[in-house]
Amino acid sequence: MADKTFTYGPDNVDQLLTTTLSAWVKDNLQDQVFNAMPLYKKMYEKAQKIDGGASLLTPVMYAKNSTAQSYDDYDILDTTAQDGFTNTQGLWKNLAVSIAIAGPQLRKNSGSKTKVLSLLDAKTNQAVMSLRDLVSEQLFAAAPGSDDITSLVTMIDATSTIQDVNSTNNSWWQATVTTGGSFATQGLDDMRTTNDTVDEYNPVSMTDVIATTKAIKNYYEASLTPGIRYTPAGSGDPTFDGLRFRGAQIFSDPNATSSVIYMFSSEDLYLVINSNADYMTTPFVKPSNQDAKVAQVLIMLQLMTRARRKLAKITTVSA
Repeated sequence: MADKTFTYGPDNVDQLLTTTLSAWVKDNLQDQVFNAMPLYKKMYEKAQKIDGGASLLTPVMYAKNSTAQSYDDYDILDTTAQDGFTNTQGLWKNLAVSIAIAGPQLRKNSGSKTKVLSLLDAKTNQAVMSLRDLVSEQLFAAAPGSDDITSLVTMIDATSTIQDVNSTNNSWWQATVTTGGSFATQGLDDMRTTNDTVDEYNPVSMTDVIATTKAIKNYYEASLTPGIRYTPAGSGDPTFDGLRFRGAQIFSDPNATSSVIYMFSSEDLYLVINSNADYMTTPFVKPSNQDAKVAQVLIMLQLMTRARRKLAKITTVSA
């Protein structure tokens, strides 16, 4: 794309523009494109970083030892061999975004007295933000592509095969799914019942994340008493207002699934990121037939769970 410049000459520039420079109100690019990514930000902060592996394995226990019994004196004890352990497996997913810059543009932007912003830095920042936005969108994808990360939609249900375990055939690997309705009529009861159900399962980790739409978050807020209080989400963080339910922070995400409330512990549902490709920028390469250079920003990751039955959602929520 050819560079566009201002047309000078007496028909376009008068004495004011000839003698006076315009003032830069802001000296950095102001984003007019990206939406807030509150759930992504939370999950990235809690992500597990590891430096490799052919795949991602999680050992799980799925059955009790059935030989537990009471006995007296010389009663025969049950010595039946027990199993009840397996591994689940997640597969790495790779996401990338390209940065391309033409040589003439780079040289025009190199002057110490004429450069307002670094064009290369601006393009790199744009690329990173675009890749973060893609991860945020994929977290809520209704039908993830084969190369996409697993989404909350497929992870938190009772039927799909996740991490090589078929939940239809293995009830211990089913998430809790509650059919909701009018929030004004039953919303709080549904949230309490669902939360009680999942927190009864091995209560070492408790629900601390609730992700939903802005509309449903507003239904919840409207249902509270006038004594509502907000917990600060963190210094300098404008994306969260600290609204909570039983200690769990409520995230209203622009990408969230319509009419659904997701509830889970960030200890049981988390991103795993390869530390060798954590928004890593590759070296710039110059094509042999162009005065330009190109690089990619890469991230290698997957959404994983260690306890799917502790994940929950409430569907068909309305006003």
